[in-house]
Amino acid sequence: MSPKSLCLMIGLALSVFAGSLALAHPPSQIAMSFDPETSLLAIRILHGVPDPRGDHYIDEVRVFLNGKEVILQRFFSQLSAQEQQAQYLIVDAKKGDVLEVFAHCNKFGDRKAQLTVE
Repeated sequence: MSPKSLCLMIGLALSVFAGSLALAHPPSQIAMSFDPETSLLAIRILHGVPDPRGDHYIDEVRVFLNGKEVILQRFFSQLSAQEQQAQYLIVDAKKGDVLEVFAHCNKFGDRKAQLTVE
């Protein structure tokens, strides 16, 4: 194989790989609220995708209470083309505690958000 052909093949392979990554992106925002009366944490993860039942979606959500992981949930699709939603009962959370949410895209990237329980 000539050096020119080898360079062309490598360039083509890199462009295909870069093209698939260009379509992948981390979640754009995590909105979360906690109701101390019901101990319910509501999470809304904004992540626009063309086909939420396809091959690009939020695949993992982790919830931490004061730095300790208390929830790990894996998904195999996304609720809608715009977002993933989840609700969790966090009975040990009390005023002043910090809740942190980590959301992961199955293709590329992640995002974290936190709130202090009031």
